[in-house]
Amino acid sequence: MTARRGRKCQLFLRLWNCVRPFSLSHSGLGFQCAIARGLAHGNFRRPILKTSALSAILLLALAACGDDGPPGSAGASGQPGLAALTSVSAEAAGSHCASGGTRIDAGLDTNADRVLDAGEVTSTQYLCHGSTGAAAATGLVRLAAEAAGTNCPNGGSRVEAGTDTNGNGVLDTAEVASTAFVCQGAAGTTGPVGPVGPVGTAGTNSLTNIVAEAAGANCGSGGQKVTSGRDTNANGVLDTAEVTATAYLCHGAPGASLGWVGVAGTAVQAQANTGYVLGNAAQVTLTLPPSASLRPGDVVRVSGNGAGGWRIAQNAGQSIVTRGLPPRTSSGFVSWTPASAVSAYWRGIDASADGMRLVAAQGAGGGFPSGQVHTSTDAGLTWTASGTARNWAAVASSADGQRLVAVPEDNGPVHLSTDGGTTWTPAGAPGLWRAVTVSADGTRIVAAGYGFGIVYSTDGGATWAQSDAPPYGWTRMAASRDNMTLVAVGFGGIYRSVDGGVTWLTTPLSGVSQWNGAAVSADGSRMVVSGFYTGASVHVSTDAGQTWSVVTTANSIWSVASSDDGQRLLMAGVDGVFESPDGGTTWSQRQPAGAWRTATLSADGTFAIACTTTCVRSVDGRTTPGTTGSLTGSASNAIDLQYLGNGLFKPTGFNAISGGFTAQ
Repeated sequence: MTARRGRKCQLFLRLWNCVRPFSLSHSGLGFQCAIARGLAHGNFRRPILKTSALSAILLLALAACGDDGPPGSAGASGQPGLAALTSVSAEAAGSHCASGGTRIDAGLDTNADRVLDAGEVTSTQYLCHGSTGAAAATGLVRLAAEAAGTNCPNGGSRVEAGTDTNGNGVLDTAEVASTAFVCQGAAGTTGPVGPVGPVGTAGTNSLTNIVAEAAGANCGSGGQKVTSGRDTNANGVLDTAEVTATAYLCHGAPGASLGWVGVAGTAVQAQANTGYVLGNAAQVTLTLPPSASLRPGDVVRVSGNGAGGWRIAQNAGQSIVTRGLPPRTSSGFVSWTPASAVSAYWRGIDASADGMRLVAAQGAGGGFPSGQVHTSTDAGLTWTASGTARNWAAVASSADGQRLVAVPEDNGPVHLSTDGGTTWTPAGAPGLWRAVTVSADGTRIVAAGYGFGIVYSTDGGATWAQSDAPPYGWTRMAASRDNMTLVAVGFGGIYRSVDGGVTWLTTPLSGVSQWNGAAVSADGSRMVVSGFYTGASVHVSTDAGQTWSVVTTANSIWSVASSDDGQRLLMAGVDGVFESPDGGTTWSQRQPAGAWRTATLSADGTFAIACTTTCVRSVDGRTTPGTTGSLTGSASNAIDLQYLGNGLFKPTGFNAISGGFTAQ
């Protein structure tokens, strides 16, 4: 009751405040005064009460007011509000965002699981990426020497810059947009002569002593011992404690004693360092000494003295160089014989300098499984498999055929052999290897992978370093004998190196693909490359890869090989095996069309071998290696043969009185 009265009193107080200062009228005094007018009038149309009467009424009402009552109890809590959630996700390129972007969904978490479910999404917005701009062309700079002249009176450097508009990685002349010159200053005037310096302390004399050296460990046949050093005690004598260097001048070994043997029969087994006079009316066959009984430098002499002439027969793995013997004609690699015992997917092959020792990589492909590395010590007559079965991609051989390198294309490491392929040791990191080269002495190795660049080793594979070559799909490499000048080919074009594979330079053929074949002369000056696509052609360089010229438009060539002088070339591919005797000027087909994937030549270019699923070999300029080869002379002809090692004999003298010689 008290609270109700209190509210009534508040109402009447408001009415009192409204009417007290004014005479009530129809003019507006707000909402409260309207109530007062209603009370005074009873309705708004009746006459207004006089102020004194209204005031009396209000005072009576106010007198009846009491105090406010206590507060009522708190009402029940309202329902919790719903949480607002957002979800941000990537938006793929499409109708909402042409180049992709971000999608932002929003809504109330009606099921209170704190996850914005699809049914709770009430709005979606998109933040889109801008479209990709056009690729910018690469800026290139070319630096060249500027001779003394108008631009630089004292010489200097010409700096040309421009944009590589054709994308070949080379700043062509037509692309040069600006040229600047960095000139050397004029020579300054000669300065005055400086004062004479103080006299230096007296130096010590250098002395040399030469004495006889008896036959022994230092000189097998005796000689002289040369010692040298500084005369630190100034006594004019080279004392033992003053010796800082020792050298030996040794006598040569005594020459082999050459005796002569007359042969009346039709066959004789030759011995080292022996001459034979063959005097039968029928042809006399002289069989060379077995290679195991010979040392390099041993000699066999043959002189005809009978009407039947003579024939020199060979043992397994032996061959006789015939280049230079009359009639001095070369028919090329016309005759080929089988040179592999098994059918396989042969991916790479290499030879020792003399062609007697071979190494071949058996890979996976063409319906053949992974295989082993195969080696031959008799120019391909017989083969031995070694190592583990892998997808071997390439092999390389030192000049003597003892230090070998093989690389697999199955994420395995480089493999090394120092015993001609009998045993193998993994070295370096694994990779998808495609190509490898090794120096003549086996110390420098360069290996190329598919998609991860080129690595090199200068210590026979003990340690490796990454070159600056780009990570292209390299397919083949070739190198000079010292492995310092190299060419690498693949899907990124052709690159060259002149520092052992440490740094790589672009060539005019960089950026053109697909290249598969590469070969380099012994000195690195001549290079040949081949491609495996229409229009690739075969290119030759005579300046270590700086410039190139097309020598044949043949394409689909898998492999090329070169003699040490770069004149005899061999290329193998889908259309067959082809030979050039003149550095690529002319070509002759030597094998029919087929999947010829790899080929190699001996250093002198007299031995060739090429492989599809089988291998074939040919000889020109030497006899056929092994027991099927021979050298024939007429009745009065004579010849001296010197053993070079690895089964190879070379003429050191001949006499062709009655015609020339015939090589088989």
